[in-house]
Amino acid sequence: MTSATADEQSRSLKRTVARNTLFITLGSLALKAINFLYNVAVVRVLGDAGFGQYSTVTAFVGLFAIFAELGVSQYVMREMAQRPEKTNHLFWNLWALRLTLAIIGVIGITAGAALYGFTPELVLGVFLYTLTFIYSAFLAPMDSALVAAERMEYPTLIAVIGQIGSAVLGTIVLINGWGFLALIGVGLLAMIPQIVFAAWAIRRHKLVSRPIVVTPKIWSQLIRAGLPFGMITLSLTIAFGIDTVGSTTK
Repeated sequence: MTSATADEQSRSLKRTVARNTLFITLGSLALKAINFLYNVAVVRVLGDAGFGQYSTVTAFVGLFAIFAELGVSQYVMREMAQRPEKTNHLFWNLWALRLTLAIIGVIGITAGAALYGFTPELVLGVFLYTLTFIYSAFLAPMDSALVAAERMEYPTLIAVIGQIGSAVLGTIVLINGWGFLALIGVGLLAMIPQIVFAAWAIRRHKLVSRPIVVTPKIWSQLIRAGLPFGMITLSLTIAFGIDTVGSTTK
């Protein structure tokens, strides 16, 4: 490797780091500002009862959401970054595995809410909220591939698009007084432009190709490798969400 080549690679790395840092920083600030204003509006408009129902649904689903993912996405992201040649194979298997886990999660968590004694309205809210697992099964693999490819501007923009979409649609729901169930449904609609944009970014940079190759026999390996990541997420979720569910009145 010549000195000129080494210098060019060094400058390229610095540009990548600077670009990613800028997008992450600006994106984080935008997300925090939008999220703060939106949450204030939600609390004020829904009132104690409505916000309590909304919080109960999101906290209950959040406690079990990790079982629809099991930390596999984080592991696959790392593997894609370290072994780019395996991106295509890992991408399609992550998609298929997460879709399978999502379907199981929708059924299991909704049934769990009914057995726990939630009111029919809360059970319906849990069902609607768990449907985001299906959407995430399509979005998460694309997000992982983009992060692994060091295209951090796209995951940041995806998050911003989702937050803006939720805020705009959520504001419409709040203004019209459609209640907490409609507010939960907003999350489903807001994920659609995220998926479309992520698919465009994946296609633009040719990170994934066809044919679709799915190898179920490696799923157990992916789950075992992802469990440490999943346990960390589960611990944090329980620490922040268990009080909301535990204090729910039946």
